[in-house]
Amino acid sequence: TLDAYKTNRVEIYKHLEMSPLLKWRLSQFHDFFGSPKGIKEFLGTHELKIIWQIKRMYRTRNLVVHAGIIPDYTETLVENSHTYLDLLISTINDLSINGNQIRTIEQAIEEISIRVKKHERYLRDFEGKSIDEKNYVKLIFGH
Repeated sequence: TLDAYKTNRVEIYKHLEMSPLLKWRLSQFHDFFGSPKGIKEFLGTHELKIIWQIKRMYRTRNLVVHAGIIPDYTETLVENSHTYLDLLISTINDLSINGNQIRTIEQAIEEISIRVKKHERYLRDFEGKSIDEKNYVKLIFGH
């Protein structure tokens, strides 16, 4: 996404003429990760999609428990739920091991909340400025 690599990006696009969907997705990455505003929008959209997925999991759970209906997409939701749970446990484990004095799930959630707010503030303060090799990792990942 960096301007310094524009020639590489254009060259990749040339090789993807037979794969328009992949070419479009790569161009979306360039659009999203090419500016602090784009990163902020991408993260907001991603958060919204995760919220929708969790709500879908809960509605499916209610269908199974209360109506005895097992939708066709249940297997995919279970896999996604498992992935989210693994990520949550891994994150809590990392936070507790790396000297952050995290001892409860509530503390871990609060720590992540603080980090997200800090990242959002950083993105907001950086709007209008350009992304370069020195700041892109912090802009994208928040650290």
